[in-house]
Amino acid sequence: MKLKTIKEKNIEDKVKSLQEYYNIEVTNTKGQRFLLSNLLSKKDMGDLIGVTRQTIATTLQKEKQLVF
Repeated sequence: MKLKTIKEKNIEDKVKSLQEYYNIEVTNTKGQRFLLSNLLSKKDMGDLIGVTRQTIATTLQKEKQLVF
């Protein structure tokens, strides 16, 4: 992911870009498949884009409310 692109976006766009970037299917040793983006914790996501886990949680909650 390009650092310049990430720095220019607002938090919602950063989270969306992160989810799209890590939307990769991975398989564990037992053959179970997972999306890598689903394995990232809120802390991991915050560390990757430079915000707190609380900010990530709030942003994801807002997105969830907009969907319903």
